[in-house]
Amino acid sequence: MVETIDLLIEVLKKYFRSRGKQIISLMKTAGQTEVRIELLGLRRYFEETNSYSKFDDLYRDIRDKYGDTIRYGESMIKLYDEYIVVSSDLIEKILNK
Repeated sequence: MVETIDLLIEVLKKYFRSRGKQIISLMKTAGQTEVRIELLGLRRYFEETNSYSKFDDLYRDIRDKYGDTIRYGESMIKLYDEYIVVSSDLIEKILNK
């Protein structure tokens, strides 16, 4: 079974490939180091797996297992009820892979 965090990272990769450059540009203009991403915006980038038919089920399992913060490399992803918070470093790391 694929690790739940890996599935979330795959969703983020798809999202950032679509919107990442625009988000980074806006963040730099505003002087932000973190951005809030609504779960609604991530749901359409999720592809059903054998374990999860909905993004919300995956997200709920991640929060139940890991709490409100997960680490991806040196970056932290903060998990909230209706959104996540990621750093510009994480977005750039994902875009450069």
